[in-house]
Amino acid sequence: MLVDDELTTDEQLIDQIRAGDAAALHELYIRYHQYVVSVASSVCRQNCDAESVAVTVFWEIWKRPQRYESSRGSVRMFLFLLARSRAHDLVRAESGQQANLNDAKDILRFRQSQRQANDPASHFARDGMETQLRDSVESLPGELSLPLKLSFFDGLSHVQIASRLSLPLGTVKTRIRRGTHRLRERLLLWKDDWLSS
Repeated sequence: MLVDDELTTDEQLIDQIRAGDAAALHELYIRYHQYVVSVASSVCRQNCDAESVAVTVFWEIWKRPQRYESSRGSVRMFLFLLARSRAHDLVRAESGQQANLNDAKDILRFRQSQRQANDPASHFARDGMETQLRDSVESLPGELSLPLKLSFFDGLSHVQIASRLSLPLGTVKTRIRRGTHRLRERLLLWKDDWLSS
């Protein structure tokens, strides 16, 4: 169906999206993309990718347009609430990822501080544990291990990793989140052994 963007109301666009009209979704996107990004940015600040939130919002509208009910407010208000909610979700997810990353980095810092010791036996044990850590990162699938290596061992930021790997920032963040979750599980199994060596 052809959308006449001058005459079609937001509510009519939602009705057309419910009928599977991709052109109506496109028109809604054109009308509100910048607004959704702006709402998401006000929640995220520097903590998440507002563009990722916008993609999520419009994808949800495409998949579940029935969630909009005109009796509860305007389409603009619906988009505001949805964008704000998804931005908060992403901020929470990023915070969890950062906590996992911090746990692993704390363990690495502890190991590096232990390198100062002069006891040859302790030094040998620490080298073995660092090898286990590197081996753990290496044992992850390549798509997860490479971003972790660039973050942990090379100290690159998510933006720098995305640039180096020619990947979208959201993809890099997701891969690091998944990788740190898997790595954290392995590291916690060894943590007590590490601290006692």
